[in-house]
Amino acid sequence: MTTEEIIAKINGLKIIQEDWYEEQSFGTEIDHILCDCSWKSVIDENSHRWYETGVQILENTDGKFFGISFVVELKSESMSWRDCYHRIQAFEAEEQIVTSYKLKSK
Repeated sequence: MTTEEIIAKINGLKIIQEDWYEEQSFGTEIDHILCDCSWKSVIDENSHRWYETGVQILENTDGKFFGISFVVELKSESMSWRDCYHRIQAFEAEEQIVTSYKLKSK
């Protein structure tokens, strides 16, 4: 399945997050596809009073990148993932390679 088709399917499901983001179910077809994707890093983290959201970046088997927004952390033990009422959305993403420098040891 192409990256564009995965994004369209996930967004079409209009899923409210009910579990930890790495264990969230999207239905058999999408779950199987996500198992074949390479999970990269979480970006765009936003802190709310009781939870944090982020976008999990994945690389599809076609070499394209996409992100899925999730609640990545709960700040209260009395909350459940469902309490955040966070609607999962998927987005196109692109890889950016950053060059950095450091001083050599003297």
